[in-house]
Amino acid sequence: MDNGNDLVYFVNSQGAKVVLSSPANRNYWELRGRTGFTAPEVDLFYEKFASGKTKYFGKSYKPRNPQMKMVCVGRNSAERDKLFFDMLDTLLDGDSQEEGKLYIKRYDGVMVYLNCVYSGGMNITEQYKKLHMFTLEFFAADPLYYAVADPTKTYLGV
Repeated sequence: MDNGNDLVYFVNSQGAKVVLSSPANRNYWELRGRTGFTAPEVDLFYEKFASGKTKYFGKSYKPRNPQMKMVCVGRNSAERDKLFFDMLDTLLDGDSQEEGKLYIKRYDGVMVYLNCVYSGGMNITEQYKKLHMFTLEFFAADPLYYAVADPTKTYLGV
């Protein structure tokens, strides 16, 4: 049902929280097919000279665009829609210009977060009486994950 991570949640800039994947949450869960959570893309800075020699000057990490395939389930279409739009309201974060945090439990049990914003994907791809299927998309200008217990510790992937 999920990607092996027991817990994924988003806290918007105003402190509102939505649990996206958890064994205790029976209303939302993540399907397999997560992308953009491992190593970020890299820009390399180098120059090739006429002599044929190439000199490396450095690198920078590109922003991330993590995506999660999701399901939202309710007892009926009214409950399904309420759960779905409550999630959307939290992810959209009103008129805020600040980033939220996407929290993820790593394979080793360490909780990390990614500073990011919801960027799209709650267009319903399949609609059934009791469930919606969609793909959440986030944008992270800073592609590093930070440890919750020690924010000075960073990770490139989860």
